[in-house]
Amino acid sequence: MVSTQAKFSPLFSRQTPGGVYTVAGIDQCPGDVWFVDSAAANAGVTNRHGRTPHAPFATLSYAFSSDLMDSGDVCYVMPGHVENLAAAGAVTADIAGVKVVGVGSGAARPTFNFTTTDATFLVTAASVTVENILTVANTAVDVVDGIIVTGADCTFVDVEGREDGATKQFVLWLRIHTGAARCRVLRPRFLGAAGDAGVGAIKIS
Repeated sequence: MVSTQAKFSPLFSRQTPGGVYTVAGIDQCPGDVWFVDSAAANAGVTNRHGRTPHAPFATLSYAFSSDLMDSGDVCYVMPGHVENLAAAGAVTADIAGVKVVGVGSGAARPTFNFTTTDATFLVTAASVTVENILTVANTAVDVVDGIIVTGADCTFVDVEGREDGATKQFVLWLRIHTGAARCRVLRPRFLGAAGDAGVGAIKIS
């Protein structure tokens, strides 16, 4: 069928209220765009933050707990972002349909440090996507469970787990738990360290 439009484009423009004007493919950013960057001078944890890279959220934890995001939104975690996870559910991705995209490569990727043995990154909502982040057991003694997924239809792309030493390990790095039906894990990378605490990198249970 011939289009009746004289000109058309797969790109759509929008402005997040109080935020930046963006032009992006509707398939990649169907909703609002948010930013997380601990290194930004104006980063913060209030509902006035997150809408621009100049005044981003300071943590991904707050981005989710603020409940400002909604299904179809994309949250960009900027290069050089570092976030320490010191408790169970330190990050809890509990908003369905949100995509978290780490920006940068190599050492510039957003890094999430697990700093206590019970620290966890929870994905409890359905259809959450997490891309291109680095997770590290670096100051904790044998993290029991790193990432725990209980939401259905979630996707992990280019997510890396890394251990920093014999007493800084993940007992289990990524647990795909009850309820996480149809979970996809694409191009994972796990770099273990010598030691006896690790049981496995990825487990379906």
